[in-house]
Amino acid sequence: MSIAECERRWSIVVEAPFPNLSYNWVAPARTSQGASVVLKLGLPCPELTSEIETLRAWAGHGAAHLIHADEDEGALVIERVLPGTSLVELGWEHDVEATAVALELMQELHAVPPPPRQRTLADWTSGIERAVAAGFVPALTCEAERWREQLLASAPRPALLHADLHHYNILAAERQAYLAIDPKGIAGDPAYEPASFLYNPVDRWLGVPDADEVILRRVQLFATHFERRRVLGWALVQSLLSAWWSFEDHGHVSQDRLRFAQLFSRLCRGFEA
Repeated sequence: MSIAECERRWSIVVEAPFPNLSYNWVAPARTSQGASVVLKLGLPCPELTSEIETLRAWAGHGAAHLIHADEDEGALVIERVLPGTSLVELGWEHDVEATAVALELMQELHAVPPPPRQRTLADWTSGIERAVAAGFVPALTCEAERWREQLLASAPRPALLHADLHHYNILAAERQAYLAIDPKGIAGDPAYEPASFLYNPVDRWLGVPDADEVILRRVQLFATHFERRRVLGWALVQSLLSAWWSFEDHGHVSQDRLRFAQLFSRLCRGFEA
């Protein structure tokens, strides 16, 4: 669907796109009533369909409202979250506060059951199997695979997961303190949710002298709601997967993700997987 078609169909006026776009085309827009919204366009695919179904299920509770969507055309009109500053702007000195915000948001999002036929955590993490077959960092990948198998086999009732709820996907809002954006939309173990938050923001870890202590403090806070063992196991799986996805897509090994996977591996050794 073209931008002009979206403007006619949904009575919006689209502005210049946001900078630094990656996979999808995203731009601010205004409705005929003057409300601020966001138009998101992408290739129709399971990931975009999952995002639509997830936002529809949440209905604005803890996340940006989905206003219009066409799965077949890969087009969404979403509430624009304003002022929209990301959680990363709280800075390291307020890391405990930022982690508490994320935990509260996770609990709100997980209160909504997954829609039927939602993508599962088993599907979402299946890249581990490809990583094992390719011989990617063998010892670490095989360890992550063992944890994945056991965590999936012992998983509790599935929640509707954002599955990428890091600092840049949590924005300051007007109708409540913070809202989530850009969900992957996965049905699975709630303890998976903290994984990507634990080692983000990756681009700001350089030069942080107490990185391990920061992560341990975050784990302690998340463990007040989720089982610590499961949080650490999924963190190992997710950080290793992130390194594998980078290699699979771009052909280079993400050393920062591997660093955190190694840290989570050390922390996991206190539990029998």
